[in-house]
Amino acid sequence: MSLKTSFAEEDEALADPIRARMEEIARAEMGRHRRGLGLLSAEQITAVETLLISTATAISRQVSERIQSCPADVRSKYESVWSSAFAG
Repeated sequence: MSLKTSFAEEDEALADPIRARMEEIARAEMGRHRRGLGLLSAEQITAVETLLISTATAISRQVSERIQSCPADVRSKYESVWSSAFAG
C-alpha cells in the first residue's frame, strides 16, 4: 500500500463520522427552520436538503484534507478535537 493510499484511507476514516454528524446537524437545522421557509414543494425541500448535505460533505472533506496534511503528532490532536466536536 502506498503512502498516498494510506493517507486517503485515514482521511476517509476521519471524514466518515464527522461527515455523518454534520449531515445529521444539517437535517436537524432544516427541520428547525422549516416553518420559516414557508410553503415549499417536495422538489424544493429536496433541493434545500441536498444543498445542506453537500455543504456539510464539502466542509468535512476540506477539514479532513487539511488535517491529513499536518505532521503526525499535530494530526492526531486535530483528529481528536474534530471527532469530539462532532460526537453525537
